Parts: sequence; C-alpha cells; structure tokens
Amino acid sequence: MTTPANSDVGRASRRKQLIVVGILCLAVAAVLAYNYRTYWSKRPPAAKGRTIYDFYTTWRCVACGYELEDRGAEGTRPCPKCQTGEMYVCIRFACPQHGVFPVYYLYDSESKHGDPTRIKVADGEWTAFLDEDYNINICCPHCGQALMPAERSRPAPPAEKPESP
Repeated sequence: MTTPANSDVGRASRRKQLIVVGILCLAVAAVLAYNYRTYWSKRPPAAKGRTIYDFYTTWRCVACGYELEDRGAEGTRPCPKCQTGEMYVCIRFACPQHGVFPVYYLYDSESKHGDPTRIKVADGEWTAFLDEDYNINICCPHCGQALMPAERSRPAPPAEKPESP
C-alpha cells in the first residue's frame, strides 16, 4: 500500500530522472552547436560542376595537325586547312621518359559527368576514356606509364547572354 511518504520518494526520484535527462539533452545540443560552428559553417562552398564549354582548348586536326584555340564543345569540327571533319579537342600530356604527346578527346551526347567518350593518344587507336577498373586511360604509347598534363587549363569567360528585346 502506498503511503504519503512513499509517494513523495517516488516523485523525487522521477524529478531527478527528468533533471538528468534534461541536462543530457542540453549537453548534446551544446556539442552539436559547437560542431556546427567549428566545422559546417566554415566549409568552403560546394564546387561548381564544370563542363568542356567552360574552358578554352586547343582544337587539332588529326589529319594535317592544324591547330586553333576556342571554347571546348562536343563532337568534331571541320578543319579550315584540309577541309576534313577531324578536328578534336586536344590537350598535351607528357611522359618523363618519352616526351610530350597530343591526346585527342571526343565529347558527345553520351558523355557522362563531363568526361569524354573516347580518347586517342598521339597516332594510336581511339579507346575508351576509362578502362575496365574506371581508371583514366591516358598512357604513354611506348612504355604504358600514366601520362601527366603538360599544359594548364584555360578558363573561358562566361558565355554572353543574348540581349532581350
């Protein structure tokens, strides 16, 4: 049977439990606030996705070697010198042992995540940009070592918007 003395003890015990739970909730809130202030609020903004259109690139004709500089784009271009449709985006890559090679890129509507669909190193065959292990497939045609970029990317100015009437 419950007596007034027992019910007061039960209430006091319940009150202590609520106080402890309240203090724990405040401690968790303080830790979360501290982490937000020290980590999340100081993070750099998310990187903006870039596409081939955001860069000036060298376009090089596979047939005659003619080069011009322009904004990157999908597909090929007609060569103004030899009139073939074999101008591709071209970036030079280097092997420490064998020198610099042109790497031709083919971007098309099937390109995912801004990656080219096919590449061609120097006079080699067209191959997939990524190998079966999803590694970039830009290797020296002589020794098979991975090639490193031999030139810097050149950001293009923002595209001009057409004036509204």
